Amino acid sequence: MNPLTLCLLFSCVLFGVGLAGALCRGNAILVLLGIELMLNAVNINLVAFGAALHDLTRQGFALVVITVAAAEVGVRFRSHVKGWITGILFYKSAANTGRHVATLWTAKGAKLASAVFTAETASGWQQANFARRVPIRADETYVASYHTDAGHYSADPFYFVAGRDNGTLEFLESTSKSGNGVYQQGAGSAFPTKSRQWTNYWVDVVFSTG
Repeated sequence: MNPLTLCLLFSCVLFGVGLAGALCRGNAILVLLGIELMLNAVNINLVAFGAALHDLTRQGFALVVITVAAAEVGVRFRSHVKGWITGILFYKSAANTGRHVATLWTAKGAKLASAVFTAETASGWQQANFARRVPIRADETYVASYHTDAGHYSADPFYFVAGRDNGTLEFLESTSKSGNGVYQQGAGSAFPTKSRQWTNYWVDVVFSTG
């Protein structure tokens, strides 16, 4: 059995499980998880056919499908000097509705601080400030992220083919060993470890040295 057939069979099973969960109307969490499984099944087909036909546009469509699911999205960064992170920003699309929660993590996934975004505008840059500023060390990697219930987060593929450095903060280059930006699909906030197509999810930090 060739790899394409195996992918198709697996995606059919995954879609069936997701459909069963989506039809479970008595449990909202199962419904959301079911929808995500169905979307992942579609993604498997898009990526599998893209690889078999050597057509990258199908993998681009897979990225579009991912953006409509609830997820944690973020960016890996470090500072060249020690300082404090006082909050997190993200760029909001008009379709990215619902509750948004900002989180700062260590490189290994320890949560340092979190805050709920309030007084959001319909679109554009949004900012959540932590109750207490978080000290960070120079040249140590951290992850800034936010969780969206609705999906529809901003995504710009191939942005982190190269790192971005403003002289103080460095947003790291995406590599095979350590990708950037990062995401994790799911109905609740979780440390984002996955990376796809060097994508920038337009998450930033509020940094201070004083």
